[in-house]
Amino acid sequence: MVSYKNYTTQDLRGLDVRCLSTDEKPTSGIPNGAVCIEIDTGKGYLFDSDNDKWWEVPAGSSVVINPASGVSF
Repeated sequence: MVSYKNYTTQDLRGLDVRCLSTDEKPTSGIPNGAVCIEIDTGKGYLFDSDNDKWWEVPAGSSVVINPASGVSF
């Protein structure tokens, strides 16, 4: 169950992906810096389009997705 939220405001160009930890995270057509949140674990990932890889946000960090100001840690 993977779902997407596209941000198209002037301040933020990106993609918010929500999935379960058991889902395969998509890599096709995903923009650099996209965010993925596993809804069952709360883990966050950022997408690296150069390497087609999702990187886990380090433990203890927090990711805030705000359409007005972008993604912050």
